[in-house]
Amino acid sequence: MLVAETMAAYHGPYWEADLSARFGWLKTSAQWQRHLDSIINTEAMLRRGLVRAEGVLPPGLAARRDEIWPAFVRSLEVKVTVLHEGSVISEGSLDHVSADPRGIEVYLGR
Repeated sequence: MLVAETMAAYHGPYWEADLSARFGWLKTSAQWQRHLDSIINTEAMLRRGLVRAEGVLPPGLAARRDEIWPAFVRSLEVKVTVLHEGSVISEGSLDHVSADPRGIEVYLGR
């Protein structure tokens, strides 16, 4: 019991405290992904890797390789911003901006 009491005494002040000022340097998963993507083009790297691995990928997965990047972005649950000529035309989840008629018109001409 002594170990538990010692741990509780040590960590107790942090349970109710706002730690954002002390641990503001910690990043969320989405923030780390954006940081990595600013250093390396993650999407291009993923696509090159899929091309290189085509001979060893199961045929079903290789046939769906264009779905992998959007699925990865969706799994991050990040906010996506669609810009056109310097203005924001849509913002939200990938599914939301993909279905936005303004984005479809600007990028696909439909």
